[in-house]
Amino acid sequence: MPLALCPGVSFCIVNDAAVFLDLNANRYFCLKQPDIGVLTSLRDAAPGSIATHPILRPLMARGLVREGSTDQLANNGIGIVEAVRDLTSYPLTGNGKESTIRAVLTELSWSATLKMRSLASIAETLGAKRNSLKDAPPDNSNGHFVEIAAALERSALITGVDGRCLPRSLAYISLCRHRSIATTLVFGVRLNPFQAHCWVQHKQTVLNDRLEHVRCFTPILAI
Repeated sequence: MPLALCPGVSFCIVNDAAVFLDLNANRYFCLKQPDIGVLTSLRDAAPGSIATHPILRPLMARGLVREGSTDQLANNGIGIVEAVRDLTSYPLTGNGKESTIRAVLTELSWSATLKMRSLASIAETLGAKRNSLKDAPPDNSNGHFVEIAAALERSALITGVDGRCLPRSLAYISLCRHRSIATTLVFGVRLNPFQAHCWVQHKQTVLNDRLEHVRCFTPILAI
């Protein structure tokens, strides 16, 4: 039987290490000096076994890899598109009270949801809802993106800033979906020291962060 990544598992190569994201367990796992060829073969479910590929033993033990075909073990992710721009050239103007309240409530709602549901469950929901939207945004999409970014900037004065990239990004996606705009949640990692981050993109545009900041991270999953 071929080997493949388990559902909800993705990985990327950072320097001389492979970093895995397990959505089911809400955790990351780092494997140093990996055999890149073996890991690449997982994406194609190439024939292999623990005996012929010792590097897979710790991955099997952690539930990151198992026997099965690519179709059987399909993940929730989509292709990662490299970001080339952000919204910094658009001033975040406006002080709408209603939009700020909506942003605060949406972010707090996601904070509560993250305590009750796994990332795998959330990813499945995001993927299904994203597929129900048209990829082409409405007219004046940059205006919509800037308005939402501004509302979440104001909400940060209430909810805080540090360590809130995930609930804030999920809130951004929800507010875009309310306007029938499909966006993508991107997870990224960096090493020495290890740090995980996430942000929202529409195609090649970073919507809720600076391009120079997200480029410090290697994308590992896009939903």
